[in-house]
Amino acid sequence: MTTQKRRGCSLAGISIRRLLSRKLLSLLSAVVLLFTCVSPFSLAAAFTANATVTATTANVRSSPGTTATVIGQVVKGDRVLVLEEAVITGDPSGYNSWLKITANSNGTDVIGYVVKSFVLVDATAPDASFESAIAAFPDSYKASLRSLHAAHPSWQFVPAAIPTDWGTVVAEESKIGRSLITSTVNDAWKSTDPAAYNLLTDTFIAYDGTSWVNTTPGVVAYYLDPRNFLNETNIFQFLSLSYDSNTQTSAGVAKMLAGSFMASGTIKDMNGTDVSYADTFIAAASLSGSSPYQLVSRVLQEVSASGSRSTSGTVLGFEGLYNYFNIGASSSSDPVLLGLTFASCGSSVPSKPMSAAGQAKYLIPWNSPYKAILGGANYISSNYIQAGQNTQYFQKFDVKDDGNGLYYHQYMTNIQAMVGESSTLYKAYSKNGLLDSSLTFLIPVYQNMPDATALPAQTGNSNNYLATLAVDGYGITPSFDPTVSSGYSLIVPYPVSSVNVTGSAVSTKASVSGLGNIGLNIGENDLAIQVTAQNGSVQTYTLTIVRQESTGENLYATNYRVNSDNTIAGITPGTSYADFMNQFSLINGGTLAITKATGETISDLTKPVSTGDIITVYNAAGTPVYQYTVLIYGDSNGDGDISVSDLTLICRHILKKSNLTTSYLSASDVNKDGSVSVSDLTLICRHILKKYTITQ
Repeated sequence: MTTQKRRGCSLAGISIRRLLSRKLLSLLSAVVLLFTCVSPFSLAAAFTANATVTATTANVRSSPGTTATVIGQVVKGDRVLVLEEAVITGDPSGYNSWLKITANSNGTDVIGYVVKSFVLVDATAPDASFESAIAAFPDSYKASLRSLHAAHPSWQFVPAAIPTDWGTVVAEESKIGRSLITSTVNDAWKSTDPAAYNLLTDTFIAYDGTSWVNTTPGVVAYYLDPRNFLNETNIFQFLSLSYDSNTQTSAGVAKMLAGSFMASGTIKDMNGTDVSYADTFIAAASLSGSSPYQLVSRVLQEVSASGSRSTSGTVLGFEGLYNYFNIGASSSSDPVLLGLTFASCGSSVPSKPMSAAGQAKYLIPWNSPYKAILGGANYISSNYIQAGQNTQYFQKFDVKDDGNGLYYHQYMTNIQAMVGESSTLYKAYSKNGLLDSSLTFLIPVYQNMPDATALPAQTGNSNNYLATLAVDGYGITPSFDPTVSSGYSLIVPYPVSSVNVTGSAVSTKASVSGLGNIGLNIGENDLAIQVTAQNGSVQTYTLTIVRQESTGENLYATNYRVNSDNTIAGITPGTSYADFMNQFSLINGGTLAITKATGETISDLTKPVSTGDIITVYNAAGTPVYQYTVLIYGDSNGDGDISVSDLTLICRHILKKSNLTTSYLSASDVNKDGSVSVSDLTLICRHILKKYTITQ
């Protein structure tokens, strides 16, 4: 780096009180000192201007470069004062253009350096010819384009008019499988569409490998909106991807490959001659007409700087095959295998190979790294770049109909891929000193766009469902269903002054209130169990528990045995519902209803009464007064019969493979010794063989 003595540092003609906040006046002497010192970097321009931070968060450093000390931070929307621009070379992150700013960081005034592309400098006097050139853009684009033009006058911005309504495009790009995001992001950015998320297990469904899930329309809208990426780095996703031999060189490619598995060593070309990866990408660019810089960025995006199974040539069953661009590796449990199948025959379906002419055009099979790179580049160029999808943006979002329809012909599903690839392209041009070349950017403009789009807040998981709800020792009616939040009830005898209500949320990130030991008043007790999701949304489940009065109403008489735990026993197995109900004498206006444990109404009275059935007795006013659960010893599965099926359930319970509860557990204790054991199995076996009759 060269050093240069500062010149043109005078602030004459500028009102310092207008430019600096009152807090910054105390730092004036430091500013003057810095304006007259020798700087260890090249001074590109010394000026004073206001600017707005456009990055979500930007570090303020003591000097230009990502290795300098961080002395503060600014966030998106902060207004700062720019004092100068500095240019460095060789920064490890590729950020070579920096701005010296004054700003307020967490209440403290700081003077330091930020990456130039992270702020938007206010426009100065308008450039008439440039204003004419961007006249077709909406006003919401122009401030960012003016800033980019001021920094890079040779850049050209071309509006790509999309005739489709913005809302329609967002909806289409949000359809299941089209826009994925890594499962490690905040849950608020993951789709909860039923096809993308299992509400009852709090599981996001992977659509590519094991870690790529569907994202939300809000995230899609943010990445779809070009205005969010009109900064020096991310605008490269709109760069025309044609090959330009004057600016795109082997040396430039080599710089992009530095630090990757392709940085050193050689591979064999078609003639068996050793060639470098850099020269290979130049050959691919010449063959395909596609920018070698975007080809490198695509490979690094697809297989990473370390390479992957797609580039190893050692995958079992696909030995000696390569797919550097992951062409054909569509979303599946193992996309790599689909990509390597494509490398073998030009199709991900072996029974439907590419034509012989197509295979010859794309150098298939890709049985060497050289053929995989040249053939893959030619495939991408022919099917995307030469077909109208000539920017990284249009390869992700197929929103222009160039004869191949809309939305379907998309190279990638990763909603954030263009941001990563645009950063790689930017660094390639920056490291090679080509940022001020004549570059053309094709920027989409949609119909009826909103004023602005922003990333949804990272509020977390939205699941506010209960997985279980129960009352110890009792069965609620109807059986609990996580998707039903109301209508649950239970009647307990007068001596029961409290019950223990248990439950758990579907999501481990949610909290539940209203559980535990609940005191009961005589009569109806309405309980509210609330589930609060991580994002703060609340769902309330209601349970009504009726505690009987001490004397009770005289509403029925029966010869069946009514137990203190509100079960009713003494019923001969196989008794029909009709015969069972005939054993109740109803008096004083009492009425009787019987339902299954699930709450389902009994329609066929010829079927047998079963363990778990619920009998409810109502008074003349229609108020439920008594509720009993049917108990038939030996009928452990609740089908009204005593059979081998019951033996199986009890065996699994004894072996702790499953768990019998409530009346089904009581029905399994056929010898009534207080536990379910092999002795009960023996008695049921003898009953089935008609060598013993279970006492009811």
